Amino acid sequence: MLFWYNKALLDQFGYDVPKTWEDYQALGDKLAKDHPGYFLGSIGDSFEGPYIYYWSGEARCSRSRAMRSPPTPPIRTPRRSTDMLDHMLANGSLTQDSVFGAPFVAKADHLVAIPGPAWYAGRAVPEPRRRQRQARPVGRPLRRSTWSTGDKVTGNVGGGVWYASSHTANPQGVKAFLQFIVSDEKTAGTGGLPAYKAAADKWLAAQAGERLLRRRLRGGPCRRRRGTVWSGWGFPNLSPETAWAKVITPGLAAGKTIADLSADWQKEMQNEAQVAGYTVN
Repeated sequence: MLFWYNKALLDQFGYDVPKTWEDYQALGDKLAKDHPGYFLGSIGDSFEGPYIYYWSGEARCSRSRAMRSPPTPPIRTPRRSTDMLDHMLANGSLTQDSVFGAPFVAKADHLVAIPGPAWYAGRAVPEPRRRQRQARPVGRPLRRSTWSTGDKVTGNVGGGVWYASSHTANPQGVKAFLQFIVSDEKTAGTGGLPAYKAAADKWLAAQAGERLLRRRLRGGPCRRRRGTVWSGWGFPNLSPETAWAKVITPGLAAGKTIADLSADWQKEMQNEAQVAGYTVN
């Protein structure tokens, strides 16, 4: 996870790059007051809420153990992430448009910054129009951890997680394939920054031709950040994205807040967990 920002706009407005999520919210307040129409990211896709904001906030929204036994109290309450998102949606510094959609592209010149994964450096997120080339985004981590309190951790919007079936008739072949697909330097980085260090170094070096990446991003921030993904988030046999898409996305479009919808979001995740075979207490 990195914090992508448009340096030219920050300099023009006289704003500093935020160091924490509290700073990020405060920057949203400044934009809403002094530069309405400019914004700091999106909550219009199902991956953004769970993986960018709640994961980095150390909220255990995805953890199989909590579904199988009495839930362990979270290290951090998800409420702080909820409050921040609702606040920024209300003042317009976050948009409900998908980062992959035409409405987002149409106002890309007003995107001041956006937290997101390393693969935003590719062609996944539209860069500003050609007349704004001097305002190319660069990236850095939100320093001093994600929040002013807590460990120095981040969330993660990964490409894919590879699994091996226990029913395979050829476990050695599956093992060989998994080793190859995650570590081969030509294959592992096809979708973005690989988890395997040697392949990751090659992927970063290959980004030299990307206009969206400045020299300092190709080196330090990605390398420093890749080992800080919070380990309290798990991978049960269901995705938090589906419940978010079913409950939160349409609820926000109807004018409700995430706080209004949180109980329904939790209930939907519990229902999906039971369908997946978990015992929810």
